[in-house]
Amino acid sequence: MFTEYEKGPVKASFRSKGNFPANEFAGDFFNGGGHFNAAGGKYQGTLSEAIEAFRKGLESYKEKLQSESKY
Repeated sequence: MFTEYEKGPVKASFRSKGNFPANEFAGDFFNGGGHFNAAGGKYQGTLSEAIEAFRKGLESYKEKLQSESKY
């Protein structure tokens, strides 16, 4: 989930299932962290830029996502 405010960064909240590291993903792309399956972070930019960073992040995590689809 992404939340955009008038002032400040876009806040991002991530949830995952199984062995996908939401905290690692949040740290790598959104300067965040948290628990393995529940994490969050912030993005300095617009909402559309944050969504693009999310898409690029998913592409770079493609192998981890595909390994999870087996379950």
